[in-house]
Amino acid sequence: MSARPFSTLGFERVANPYLDPSLDEDSFVEKILGSSPPFPPYYRRMKELNAAGPRILVELPGGEPIPAVRFRELTDQGHVVVDLRDQLAFAMGHVPGSFGVGVEGSLSTWAAWVVPYDTPLLLVPPEGPFATVSDAVERAARALVRVGLDDIRGHLAGGFPAWRQAGLPVSETSLVSPRELHQHLASGHGPAVLDVRTDGEWAGGHIEGAIHIMGGFLADRLSEVPDGDRPIAIVCGSGYRSTVAASVLERGGFRRVINLTGGMQAWRRAGLPVTTE
Repeated sequence: MSARPFSTLGFERVANPYLDPSLDEDSFVEKILGSSPPFPPYYRRMKELNAAGPRILVELPGGEPIPAVRFRELTDQGHVVVDLRDQLAFAMGHVPGSFGVGVEGSLSTWAAWVVPYDTPLLLVPPEGPFATVSDAVERAARALVRVGLDDIRGHLAGGFPAWRQAGLPVSETSLVSPRELHQHLASGHGPAVLDVRTDGEWAGGHIEGAIHIMGGFLADRLSEVPDGDRPIAIVCGSGYRSTVAASVLERGGFRRVINLTGGMQAWRRAGLPVTTE
């Protein structure tokens, strides 16, 4: 939680704002809760699980390669797919209904927010040599197990190319660059913009006219997202969370979903306007 490996009582009394002797109990509680970030629903679940004891795993799950046709059969039976690839790879094609939660990001956090519990999981690994795929699957399994998502039945053998080669259905997510999105919005006929960052990030600057729903709450607030013929452009900080959000919207029945490449970082680098209103 801190760059300092240890502390002392004297240092904390001087520097820790929560030990201010002028705080009464109500003020202390308000100060603590007022600075807490939103926490995913799994926090409550993990409290119960830690008290009762988790399921004992002999080995990490997810290591079994599953051929594409069998993979499709399992998805039809209700298995949930977690796609571990990056924003661009996911956008170019993915298993319909899959969650796009890349292994090279905050997989534990975002899987805990959006992936349902008590449901068998399947993984789509990044493309690469066997050693790279094996490493990605192992890292993903560790991340998922840490948040109680441990019913992982296996991963797609051959990765997504094998799915394509088998002629199975493919979903795609449109991408838009910051300048393209700005031009569309300036024309007055652009998409609705959905910003899925935190409250603090939103307050620090956002695209004018955007809707703000923190990505972790999106599945519970789909009714607030415009669901007409107008496309929805999703924005986060860099493109990782917007990929998660895009997959949530697609699972929720939204068909005209667009992902902003590079997120607000790319938008700012392009010198495009932001507002704090």
